[in-house]
Amino acid sequence: MAETATNGSAPAPLTIALIINAYAFWVGPGLILAAHGATELHEDIAPDLVHLVGNLARSAEISTPRVFVSENPLPNAFAIGRDRGNAAIVLTTQLLEILTEEELAGLLAC
Repeated sequence: MAETATNGSAPAPLTIALIINAYAFWVGPGLILAAHGATELHEDIAPDLVHLVGNLARSAEISTPRVFVSENPLPNAFAIGRDRGNAAIVLTTQLLEILTEEELAGLLAC
């Protein structure tokens, strides 16, 4: 039976992995938003969409996520965030162009 020697090298990779995971947890959502070139929509820019998201969040009894738009020719949407208090929804411009308000409400309600 072969013996395995431990010389204390295991804690270093574990520490590095923990640091990388903590960094990804705190910074990851911002990096994803930046990678997609997403810009936040406010009530003065897109009042109907912001109110729609707010109304759906109130109906679901959750905090209202921030709403972002990404300039993209493909219809897509995704949600990111560490928890409900840091949630964000990203919608592409193409998705906003092709969906009716009712279809968009159905998508966001999921």
